[in-house]
Amino acid sequence: RRSNGEIAVLKRTAAEAEAELRRVRDEDVSGLERRLTLEVATLQRERADETSALRRRLEQEAAAAERRRVEEVDTSERRRAAEVAEIARKRQDDLASLERSR
Repeated sequence: RRSNGEIAVLKRTAAEAEAELRRVRDEDVSGLERRLTLEVATLQRERADETSALRRRLEQEAAAAERRRVEEVDTSERRRAAEVAEIARKRQDDLASLERSR
């Protein structure tokens, strides 16, 4: 059978062990919280970088599409101008032919 002194020592030792366990557990939780906070910040930065890269790519694609559209309009306008010039040349030829036949 244990004496009251031994029981008191055992209780004190158990209380100290529990306090130490809580302290270690709290440190582990704090460390985990810090690591998770850093991980979240890293993931947010990576997401922002990916979003920026995607935005730049979409802007470049939109600019390229606009350049192609403008080129198509320019080509179409040049083609139409050439057709009008051809019609005008034919009319001039027809007028010259008509004048020669008079």
